[in-house]
Amino acid sequence: MSNAQVTRIAHPKNFLSIYFGVSDFQASSSVANFALFLIATASLCLGPGMSWAEEVKEDVVTLDPIIISAQRYESEFQNVPASVEVITREDLEQKNISRLSEALRLVPNTFVLDDGGSFNTAISVRGIGNEIPFTDPAVSVFVNGVPLSGNVSDFDLQNVERIEVIRGPQSTLYGQNTLAGAVNIVTTEPAKAEWSGAVRGEIGNQTRHGGSAGVSGPLLHERVGLSLDVGVFDTDGYLTNATTNNNEAGEQNNRRVRAVVDVALTETFDAALSFDYNREEGAKTDSVPRNTYEFARASDPEEIRGSKQGALSLTWNAGPFDVTSVTGIRDVTLDLFDNMVLVAGNETTNFVDTSEDDIFQELRAVKPKGQSTIGWQVGAFVSDQDFTVDQTFSIPAFATTQVFDYKQGSLRTEGYGQLDLEVLEGLTLTAGGRLSRVRRSVDHAYILNGTTAFATNGDVDKTFDNAVGRVALTYAITDEASIYAGFSQGFKPGTARSGATSAAGLFLPSERSDTFEIGAKGTFDWLTFAASLFYTDYENRHTFFYDGGVPVTEAVPDAEARGGELSLDIAVTDAWGIYGRAGYLDTEFGSYILTGTTTDIEGNEFRDAPRWTVAVGTDYSTDLVDGWELWLTADLTFRTRTHGNVSNLATSINPAFALVDAGIGVQKGDVSISLTARNLLDRYYYMTTAINDGTGAPGPPRTVFLTASYRF
Repeated sequence: MSNAQVTRIAHPKNFLSIYFGVSDFQASSSVANFALFLIATASLCLGPGMSWAEEVKEDVVTLDPIIISAQRYESEFQNVPASVEVITREDLEQKNISRLSEALRLVPNTFVLDDGGSFNTAISVRGIGNEIPFTDPAVSVFVNGVPLSGNVSDFDLQNVERIEVIRGPQSTLYGQNTLAGAVNIVTTEPAKAEWSGAVRGEIGNQTRHGGSAGVSGPLLHERVGLSLDVGVFDTDGYLTNATTNNNEAGEQNNRRVRAVVDVALTETFDAALSFDYNREEGAKTDSVPRNTYEFARASDPEEIRGSKQGALSLTWNAGPFDVTSVTGIRDVTLDLFDNMVLVAGNETTNFVDTSEDDIFQELRAVKPKGQSTIGWQVGAFVSDQDFTVDQTFSIPAFATTQVFDYKQGSLRTEGYGQLDLEVLEGLTLTAGGRLSRVRRSVDHAYILNGTTAFATNGDVDKTFDNAVGRVALTYAITDEASIYAGFSQGFKPGTARSGATSAAGLFLPSERSDTFEIGAKGTFDWLTFAASLFYTDYENRHTFFYDGGVPVTEAVPDAEARGGELSLDIAVTDAWGIYGRAGYLDTEFGSYILTGTTTDIEGNEFRDAPRWTVAVGTDYSTDLVDGWELWLTADLTFRTRTHGNVSNLATSINPAFALVDAGIGVQKGDVSISLTARNLLDRYYYMTTAINDGTGAPGPPRTVFLTASYRF
């Protein structure tokens, strides 16, 4: 799959765009290729009475610099030697994107592995995600630099200024669970000068309805600012249980609150206290027969996830450098009931209750390079986490019940540093490293039919030490463009498995990644481009497969991935532009015999790793009468077929699919009204398939909803 350095430009408010991409030239993707051609052709013909070239010549638009904080401080994107994609507030608002998974679908080689609920969602970058439930992620999410729980990979977005997706290992600056990348969400700071706010409501098919409201302003003028955002979202499920005649599978009932108080204690010392609350009620959608939205189970699945997180950030501007302290605490719970047909055509039931309690502290000092010849940062991170899983897995037809009672405590300590040095004019050397130690303490019991089949003798301790490094060279061809080459390492510490049935299988070994990457990027007047190529070697690649319906966890010693991404952004006018995203990825395992089988997976592809990912689209705006403005958007996302199981059997294939979204809206001043369609062509597709029986988790059918908002 193509992995080029991709960074999206910060568009003007009414910036028209189109994604240009590439797709597999197979019969299954011919419709996607034709749709890409139609959208591209239509967008080029939208110019009012003149050709695209004439439009550019007569009304040249200069793009603003793209500012990102991927290096843990703000800098222009061409100065960052990494593959970064930026999704702006304007993107989210015009496309009516309110959930992280919807935003990441627009980013090549990046998406959320989703089975219809929060239980087993995980962000995947370049074919690597967290495939094993209740273990650390391979791609972590941060909000303003504060890490979120590893078991929360998808959620409703609030007050977001931009989303930065950093591809490739980020363990040097972001820590251990960024084996394949990191997602950094930057929110809008509370206002300290005057009050403002916004309300938004929506209604659509599948009884979709929701709303949000937010205010921001000074509690004490120029000294204390407050922002408060609340939101609700509800929709019926799109899958029907033929046995109970209910459609709870696929439903969402979400509640969210985010509050931030920002205090300017002095001119150089600032304190920000944030609180986040999320509650999501839904259901898993695994094991649905192909080409249908109907399944048959004795009862309906249920899932409730709740998360609470608070963080205190202190920042001191010490002149040439800043010192930041982040203290956080979080509590995440999951209550899950799921039933599937797994074993020899017999129904199973799965009850899961989990709880995560975590407290963490980070201290860092940062001196940005900026226009000087040297920049640096050093930091330390420590966290103490307790994670419990109570799981009951039953096969009534076989009178078999398995109970897993699992508790894991993790003490994590890390120290890191990075140096950015201009060794020659225009040539910058970046070098850094991080030392990590994770101490796991596990108390685990496996009970089969009421009899203890395996149990640890009290707590079992194991320590995982690791060192990772990074080195890169960036050459500024001009002030607006650069090329880079780099090597970076990622680390995901070993962990105990909540489903272990023996002492020998209790711990997974640590997972590592070594990535070589080259790239180029820049902004020239009305053109922004980014491209990169990469090669990654994995050690102890964590994955799993289903053998006769029973999941088996694996750590494959050798695996590799290679590919690239490509991005182009062209501003035709201040109201119209075109942009393109494409990713290519080629993955394969080394020689390895799957546990309990004679199957060697050498040469097999990773699970859920499409070879091509593409996003194309367009938006256009024009003035109407009496101050009203009209805007139109259309997007097409495409990915080639994937394997839902590392065995790569034909019964685990997810066919290629292309999805079309579209929107139309009007705006006058602070009032806007829009109509949005997701999956406009009502395409049936599988989000993921894990079992070798041809079933899986289909994505939602066409959804149409009306949105109205008002700013004050």
